Amino acid sequence: MTNQEDSPFGAELYEAFRAAGRLDFVTRRFNYDAIQRLKKADREHTLKLFQGASWAILQRLKADTPQQVVEYCLEQERQQAIAISTAAMSSAISPFFFPMLP
Repeated sequence: MTNQEDSPFGAELYEAFRAAGRLDFVTRRFNYDAIQRLKKADREHTLKLFQGASWAILQRLKADTPQQVVEYCLEQERQQAIAISTAAMSSAISPFFFPMLP
């Protein structure tokens, strides 16, 4: 990874996702042209590319390092996956433990 002073913020963010082994986080959200723009984007332009993201992610993009943004995004994704699987398990199990009463 290059020095942050030498690279645009968007390039550092892209490389941080790559280093985390989660480049899919970028490729699921952006097409090829947008990824190329991200790699050249300063922090302000990166914010514009992420327009429509949650308020929390936008705040992270404004203030945090690229690595901190990636850590936050991946943690949010993990928590969302846990919530979904917990809800699915609860709905699958609850009829057995809590049968409907007449």
